Formats: sequence, structure tokens, C-alpha cells
Amino acid sequence: MLIELIDIRVSFGKVVALREVSMAMPDGSINTIIGANGAGKSTTLRAISGLTPLSKGEIRFQGERIDGLSPGWPGASPMCRKGGACFRL
Repeated sequence: MLIELIDIRVSFGKVVALREVSMAMPDGSINTIIGANGAGKSTTLRAISGLTPLSKGEIRFQGERIDGLSPGWPGASPMCRKGGACFRL
């Protein structure tokens, strides 16, 4: 798998923004995250990018755990999204 989210949880104080979210994105696939306003799409991307810390779970890139790393760990190539927030894959 290129990217795996395993039971991730993101909380802001007492508010749980993402609750036990899991997904797998195979190498070479095209993936989308869709949902209503407030559904957690941006929070999911921010968690993957390292801009928002996890309360629980793990994120893996090519099998290597990346949650807890800063958004620019060595050896990564940049990827940016709207608003200029960048993360590296």
C-alpha cells in the first residue's frame, strides 16, 4: 500500500473530529475523499500531512509509519494543497 490510515482519531480538546478512520490507498490508484461540510475531509488530509497530530491510530507510507513526523521529513518530495499547506510524500 502507498498510504494506509489505521484506526486514526483526531481530537480538538473534547471534540472528536475523526473517529477510528481506516483506509488504504494502493500504489498507482486515484483516491478521493468526499463528504459534507464538517465531515473531516480537511482534517484527514492534515493528519496525513503531519499538520494535525493523531490522538490514536497510525498512518503508514509504503509500509513505514509516518504519524508523528513533521511535514517535511528527509527524502520526501513535496506535495501542496489549497492555501499553501504542504506535506511530503
